[in-house]
Amino acid sequence: MTRIRTRLDNLLPISEQTYMHTAALERSKVARFRLYYLRDTWATRMAMAGVDLVTLAAMLGHSRIQMVLRYAHPTEEHQFAAIQKRRRFKAR
Repeated sequence: MTRIRTRLDNLLPISEQTYMHTAALERSKVARFRLYYLRDTWATRMAMAGVDLVTLAAMLGHSRIQMVLRYAHPTEEHQFAAIQKRRRFKAR
């Protein structure tokens, strides 16, 4: 699977992004964390919004669906809502 390149890919070198992130954390007094940690949150929210796993894999740059499963973690509420959908379907 080929990763789709966007016009944002080459805007800032990673060292500049890291510097900006660190400076923002210091100014805001937010506890330090790596930008990479947001990948889990983003992937989870995309999956919960209904983005299919094949598309999500492409967006994350993964060649296998199994890799997506490392990042997308549906909440209990989302799992409960999925069960409710099944119950409503059965009731028809």
